Amino acid sequence: MFVRQMLGLVLVLSLGCGSGSGYKFVPVSGTVTLDGKPLGNALVSFQPTDPQAAADSTYNSTGKTNEKGEYTLSNYKGQSGAIVGRHKVTITSVQTTVGTGDERRPPDALLPVERVPPQYNSETQLSFDVPAAGSKTADFPLKSD
Repeated sequence: MFVRQMLGLVLVLSLGCGSGSGYKFVPVSGTVTLDGKPLGNALVSFQPTDPQAAADSTYNSTGKTNEKGEYTLSNYKGQSGAIVGRHKVTITSVQTTVGTGDERRPPDALLPVERVPPQYNSETQLSFDVPAAGSKTADFPLKSD
């Protein structure tokens, strides 16, 4: 009886450990440049293209670039990296500017301006395949034209 209880406990614990999804987070980092210059204060987002993983926001990863354009990914739960596999990548960097001439806002209102062209965010075609060992070279050399 004791042996059965122990086997049952081991089975329950082994099934309960981890997400059971088969998805593995691995370290991912890189650099973003715009026209050859580091793009600081940009948000880099990786979304899995696997339909099952894409349906669960737990598997999305983001990172913010520093002044050198360097970023490291993690998910909203704090897990470092991204899951192994293909990802759709978006890069945004909103800068606020003082508005002028807009009747709906005071002339000194701060207006958000996207510094990154739409082909890298709202109309992105960027992708990245995260290898099983992770990557330190998930680099994106963007061009404003």
